[in-house]
Amino acid sequence: NAGEKVAFSGGEFQLNADKDGNVVSLSGEAQSGLVDAVNEYNQKVQLTFNNLKTDGTSKLASFGERVGDQKLTLDKLSIAIEGKEMAVLEGMEIAGKSDLVNDGKTINSQLDYSLNSLKVQNQDLGSGKLTLKVGQIDGEAWHQFSQQYHAQTQALLNQPDVAQNPELYQQKVTEAFFSALPVLLKGDPVLTLAPLSWKNAKGETTLNLSLFLKDPATTTAQPQTLAQEVDRSVKSLDAKLAIPMDMAVEFMTQIAKLEGYQQDDAEKLAKQQVQGLSAMGQMFRLTTLKDNTIASSLQYANGQITLNGQKMPLEDFVGLFGMPALSVPDVPALPQQ
Repeated sequence: NAGEKVAFSGGEFQLNADKDGNVVSLSGEAQSGLVDAVNEYNQKVQLTFNNLKTDGTSKLASFGERVGDQKLTLDKLSIAIEGKEMAVLEGMEIAGKSDLVNDGKTINSQLDYSLNSLKVQNQDLGSGKLTLKVGQIDGEAWHQFSQQYHAQTQALLNQPDVAQNPELYQQKVTEAFFSALPVLLKGDPVLTLAPLSWKNAKGETTLNLSLFLKDPATTTAQPQTLAQEVDRSVKSLDAKLAIPMDMAVEFMTQIAKLEGYQQDDAEKLAKQQVQGLSAMGQMFRLTTLKDNTIASSLQYANGQITLNGQKMPLEDFVGLFGMPALSVPDVPALPQQ
């Protein structure tokens, strides 16, 4: 397209494979590069990066999908719109790996992401990290999910009215993903987020979560309540959130400065916003405030919610948000396999 360009300098990438194509490795680096594009508002967007490196190997498993590890690091990424620098990301690292267990029939996977610095219009917003693990993925189920999802997305590309409408296409892709998702629950997978965090000069916000899932196909009885519907595919959930007040005020101060406020006014506004958020959370019993930290703890198992130490049926928890308890006909049933 006009106005679009991709350029690399000082780079070399190497792709190796065995004679059957079962084992594949990719490694290499690019000292710098730039991408010129035009956004939906017809503005010129330029991405420039420094010192991109990648290294990894994958092999074909018995169930027809690839497993292995891949690491990518990037020293710096700058984003400019119409020549004005909008954001700078420094020290980015992404590492993904998947291992075979249980005689090669099950996959355990992990994704690690870290960002040393994010600056938006020269305002320092902090650093972040994420460790996501998904274990006990049934290999055959993963292959079935992959084929089903790929077939549905390919079919969308053959529909001009969908393929040429980005919003509609994305909506249909999302629907395809969730329609195929129940297939993945066959091996009773476990998802853990430990942690998702964001840190600035005044503290660190963390979210830790573990979700134990189960195969809904093992339950033949029709659910009569919302809890029974959820229990078909969820064994348990445990989530903990901690937001230091000082950290939140610092973050919102930087956001206010981006909106044009001076330091003093930005800080006053940020304090009001964070205190208001904390008060609202406590009013709805969703959060607590202790040691100057906004905290929330949520557990679920067997139709029972424990919210910040208070036990209640799932229907009562749903009622906290002003929503009526959902009757079973209102809950979409999982597609039959």
